[in-house]
Amino acid sequence: MKICIVCSLSVAAVVAAFPAMAMEDTGADFKLSAAYEGLASAYIITSAIKADPKGDNPESVVIGFRQRGESADLSGGLAILRRSNNDWVVSWGGWFEGMFPKNVAANGPVLAMKLIRNTQTGERSKDYSITYGKDYYYLHEPKNIFASPKTTASSTLKEAGIKAENVFDGDPSTAWAEGVDGPGTGEWVDISFKKAAGVGIVGVIPGISKGKDRPWKQNNRVQSGEIRVEISEEKRDDKSKIDFEKDLGLVISGDTVDMSFPNRQCVRFFEVRRSGVKSMRFVVNSVYLGDLYDDTYVAEVVPFQLIDPAQPVKPQGQ
Repeated sequence: MKICIVCSLSVAAVVAAFPAMAMEDTGADFKLSAAYEGLASAYIITSAIKADPKGDNPESVVIGFRQRGESADLSGGLAILRRSNNDWVVSWGGWFEGMFPKNVAANGPVLAMKLIRNTQTGERSKDYSITYGKDYYYLHEPKNIFASPKTTASSTLKEAGIKAENVFDGDPSTAWAEGVDGPGTGEWVDISFKKAAGVGIVGVIPGISKGKDRPWKQNNRVQSGEIRVEISEEKRDDKSKIDFEKDLGLVISGDTVDMSFPNRQCVRFFEVRRSGVKSMRFVVNSVYLGDLYDDTYVAEVVPFQLIDPAQPVKPQGQ
């Protein structure tokens, strides 16, 4: 499922109605957060506004961003960051394939913007808007396209509160940890969606982010890893009705996205840009060794919804 275009409000109308909400500098401390720093280090920030589309958390901001460079058809996206437990977390993210947002403004649940397409002859733009509760829902809400996935792992540390589901709970202070002897290279955690969905980018916190008993450097952190993406269309031949895995015993791996991380608390974002994603598997390839323990943690794996702004489709939840 993807977001449909809402044409009832222009960007100019929203900015005129709510000029304070369109201010680029919110004065908040979100710019010090790992989520914002991760976006700003990978992309060019095009907008940063104070906005609360859901209307339940005044400490909420919307970030617009784009790929670096000046080539044609640059892509970009939106991220809604909300304060939770003294941290700023990604509550929803969208990725616009072949276009990027600028001049983002808010009017209640509506986010209006200019979508920019870089061409060889210059920029082209169009008005675009999306509405919370109609076109998208926050992560972990029942109607979000990634809601309630099945989360499994190759192994899990036998310690209270440690489980695979923690990588998709929206809480950086919880985490999954592998449960084998040694540093855990080759171990994985898998997120399988109820329905195939488009994934634009993925954010990863490669360690235990806020643990009181076992903070970041006491435990192993991921130095390099990969996301293995399973595409629904690659598992089944619809014409012959053959499931390659169930019927033929063939394992279809899909795409692989390599990842590397600095040795500090961070969120890093990596581009998947595939539709029809059935599952994502994060694999640990190498680690930074912990000062006290030899367990490797991953706190969060956060997918951003892939959006094709040229394709009006049914709203989420239908």
